[in-house]
Amino acid sequence: MINITVIIIIIAIIMIAFLAIYLQMNSIRKILKEFLAIKPDLNKPVKSKTEEESERLNGREKLLETLIGTALKSPYLEQAINGITEAIGNQFNADRTAIRLFDPTNKTFLDAIGEYRKNENLPSVLQKGTFTRELDDYLINELFENKRPMIIENINDPKYPDILRKTFENLNVQSLIMAPITYNNMPLAIIAITNLEPDITWSEENIDLLSNMIGKIAVAINILWLNKRLKTALIGEQSIRNTITKIRISFNPDVIFDYLLNQLLIVLNASRVMHLNYNKDNSIYVQNEASKDNRLEPLNNQVLFLSDDFDNMLANKGPEIVIVNDVNQELKPELSSFLRSKGIQAFVIYPVYMKLAVEDKSVGIIMMSFSSPRKLSSDEMDLLVLIVDTVSIVYLETLQRQKIEEIRKTFTATLAHDLRSPILGEQKALEAILARRLGTSLDDLSEYLNDIYNTNNDLLGIVNNLLDIYQYESGKSELKLESNDIKDIVDSVMRTLKPLAKDQNSNITINIQEDLPEVMVDRPEIQRVISNLVSNAIKHNKKGTNINIKANKIDNEIQVAVSDNGQGIPEAERPNIFQKYPVTKSGIGSGLGLYLSKQIIDAHGGRIWFKSEVGKGTTFYFTLPIA
Repeated sequence: MINITVIIIIIAIIMIAFLAIYLQMNSIRKILKEFLAIKPDLNKPVKSKTEEESERLNGREKLLETLIGTALKSPYLEQAINGITEAIGNQFNADRTAIRLFDPTNKTFLDAIGEYRKNENLPSVLQKGTFTRELDDYLINELFENKRPMIIENINDPKYPDILRKTFENLNVQSLIMAPITYNNMPLAIIAITNLEPDITWSEENIDLLSNMIGKIAVAINILWLNKRLKTALIGEQSIRNTITKIRISFNPDVIFDYLLNQLLIVLNASRVMHLNYNKDNSIYVQNEASKDNRLEPLNNQVLFLSDDFDNMLANKGPEIVIVNDVNQELKPELSSFLRSKGIQAFVIYPVYMKLAVEDKSVGIIMMSFSSPRKLSSDEMDLLVLIVDTVSIVYLETLQRQKIEEIRKTFTATLAHDLRSPILGEQKALEAILARRLGTSLDDLSEYLNDIYNTNNDLLGIVNNLLDIYQYESGKSELKLESNDIKDIVDSVMRTLKPLAKDQNSNITINIQEDLPEVMVDRPEIQRVISNLVSNAIKHNKKGTNINIKANKIDNEIQVAVSDNGQGIPEAERPNIFQKYPVTKSGIGSGLGLYLSKQIIDAHGGRIWFKSEVGKGTTFYFTLPIA
């Protein structure tokens, strides 16, 4: 089951969503009152206009109210804005009218969300490119900061910046007016009314009419934008709950990520969503994908980014998230051409394992791509991060519980095996003793009694290790710290290990730096650590292994190193070497010994680590504080 922390997070998300509904509905009620209260300024004096002209203007106002009222009945923001742009385009006989929403968090204009074209043969601005950062900054200053429309009678006039001229020349625009749309001084959007002919002039009458229209448009857009944000948040919350339920039902990583990708595809309206991962060459390949366009080439198991390309993107645009609004403008030609051939014109990459700071890269990287240039709003980015982070945390916690369960099963099986073997040995020895006739001398039984003693000693060692580990893990262990000479500690350990080393033909050399300061340690515990490291070097290597014990002073610590020229530790076993019950080990004794050694060194405020090379040997290091 999902733990209590995750449940609290989910409940909090649901409560926030419903609180948002309440607040947004109150806000919408207020806005609707304001909207209904807006009236045309018919009492404003009109210079040199006849009553017929005033009636004509009044008729245009009423027509506009009717058109915008009809647009507001649409349940979708895009559909409503299309209706608004059509009304304005017809009102001013424009060739094209388009509206772009403004993202106040990122201070950028989003892609055109609605458009009217007098002639369908005119190039569309929808999904045809995004504004650059330079153009964003220019328009923010000209429209929002100056708080006035910008009238351009001829786009080729050199007084306008190149980036502005180039953007509209590509759409065959020769003249235009752009106006800011604000609500309570908050920037919402801009509207661009464009013509294919130059030198189109705007009369004061039309500018006043447009300003009056924009007041109504601002209220409408604010209502629709709030509704869309609210709906998206609720869909995202539902997506999180559905995916977490999926994890609880079936913990298959491929199934989970396939489901997550499909949820993101729906919520964020992407062309394709992919779960990326690293291959053995550190290149990035597609592990899972979901696509809503059957015309797109499947990319499963294909390399999408070479290692250097991906690292450069993280360095230049990351590291937490990589956003590319237009591959043509932002990437090198070779990479841009390759991605376009895969139907990728814009994308967002979210390296989840980096954000969550986990070594386990199985959560991988989420990539969302689009078949045309695209800017995501800050709300969409926040929703992406929320969904992926929440699902990834639950996934990792579930994965961790699986590993703990696997360790528990391994411990049970291994402990039973390790206890069974010596007990069977004792049983055989006792059976041999009992089979002899009464009166047999102790000398005849000494071999069997010695075997029983050694077996019991091994069993006692396992039990003592288990009890000591419990003491350290529960915080009940109390170290008896005293000033000690590290050379004396090493020498005492070597005296006890001489018989074992002799039996295995191991050659042990000791190199202790002279005049080392004493260390503040619990002597028996540090003896246990050294004994464990040296005995492991003897037992887990072939006979005749050379072992070296070295100690020297580094900064304010004494560093001890135990080296051997044995077989080394395989790469696959290294990450788990200090675990309590490594799955890769067949015997519980060595697993407990290294885990306990780490507990002891950590309790002394030191560090323990190792370096190993297969076929050449291993060195274990640990440090102790100077007394």
